[in-house]
Amino acid sequence: MTLDVPAGTAGATHDTSGNVLFEDASGAITLTAESASNNGVSLNLPYYLVTRARSTVDADLRDGKQPSIRLTNRNGVIAGNGDFYAWGLKNPKSGKIAAAFEPRAVGVQTNPISATDSVLVFAVNTYGRFSNPASGEYDIYIDVNGDGVYDFILFCADIGGVTTGTANGQIGTFLVNLKTGDVFAEFNADAPTDGSTVLLPVFASDLGISPTNPRFTYTMSAFDDTGAGEALTGTASFNAFKPSISNALFVPVGPNLTVDVPVTIDPVEFQKTPALGFMIVTEDNHSGEDQANLLKIKH
Repeated sequence: MTLDVPAGTAGATHDTSGNVLFEDASGAITLTAESASNNGVSLNLPYYLVTRARSTVDADLRDGKQPSIRLTNRNGVIAGNGDFYAWGLKNPKSGKIAAAFEPRAVGVQTNPISATDSVLVFAVNTYGRFSNPASGEYDIYIDVNGDGVYDFILFCADIGGVTTGTANGQIGTFLVNLKTGDVFAEFNADAPTDGSTVLLPVFASDLGISPTNPRFTYTMSAFDDTGAGEALTGTASFNAFKPSISNALFVPVGPNLTVDVPVTIDPVEFQKTPALGFMIVTEDNHSGEDQANLLKIKH
């Protein structure tokens, strides 16, 4: 027996308002006995399917007088979004923790909401596919004053586990002030089930980041659902109000379409807050490495 679920019914990772979707299909297959076989008793076989239609957005950096990134979605059955981040950290696959939670790459983008504040979003792409991202944890250590000592930890975890001690399967972001020990709830994290990408938002103002103190340095540790951990080597830096490369672009790419996106690199700021390159996240792509195109900058 074959069950065909149309792509439109299977659904994308998000609705048109950006809310995370969870689509499923279920039913029963009934096998009816012929003549006297099986004493005339029918057999009911229940089935349950968590559906996910996929895009196949790919990215290519095209150098020239005006650099651009070409996004293509050649074989996707749904539209996918190219979500731009400044790629900051890379991590070779080590097997120290489960592949579903082992980071492959980490990036950050800035989304200004006023002249003095912005929502920073950290993107973590993993090597494998998790079922529920709330069963793992990512800790981002952030130094906001350049003294080499980390001032905050932004982490994602099960909201119920953090707030009540009882897990509820929902993932949120929380901010720890390492000087005072205070913990603040920030946002719900964006991490569709059966995926390989977690997005962690935080207010720049909650980190003490402002136009007069715009730069910060960060690194990360990861934990899987068994409690095993892995610390990434190296650090990355970013300017929240004058980034060295284009980021926070959000570009839809329909099935079998191509979109060219102009990008910029600020050579002066790049010397202070360099990036490995562009990290283009597409949560509707197939799980694993396909959900984050990594485009290295030769600079």
